Amino acid sequence: MKRILYICIAALIIIGIIFLFRFFVSKKNEAVQPSVNVPSLPVVSPTVPPKISTGEKITVGTAKGSVVVRNFYKNPVRTTPGFEVVIKETDKYSISYYPWGGGFFEINVPRATLDTIKAAEEDFLDNLLISKTDACFLNVFVVIPYDNAETVVQDLSFCPKTLQ
Repeated sequence: MKRILYICIAALIIIGIIFLFRFFVSKKNEAVQPSVNVPSLPVVSPTVPPKISTGEKITVGTAKGSVVVRNFYKNPVRTTPGFEVVIKETDKYSISYYPWGGGFFEINVPRATLDTIKAAEEDFLDNLLISKTDACFLNVFVVIPYDNAETVVQDLSFCPKTLQ
């Protein structure tokens, strides 16, 4: 009888150890949420205009952090009925901001060469008055459309992969 009792106690201890091990291992593998306090941006749709600041600088917040940039709403090249803000437009590329879904920047480079992409990225930094480090915290997509209806979307060339 004592032998059965010892076997039951040993089985319960083993089950308890397995349960605790699985519990702590699953907690260790869970993604850690950043503790950065990011201001929430108003939800904007193509039919609801964004609230526009009149100051010289505005803060653009993303899940990666917030960045203070030049207020591109003050002197845009143009805005569209869907509230896209065209910040810069040349015959080789355009730089736009889309306020929907938290907001993102698009650098559209139809005639892409490495020099053109680099120039567009530098112009992006100059127009927003930010550093490369700050730019990596923004949602920025470099869009390269090709003639065969294929489009390549990439991140800024100078951003480390850990921030993208």
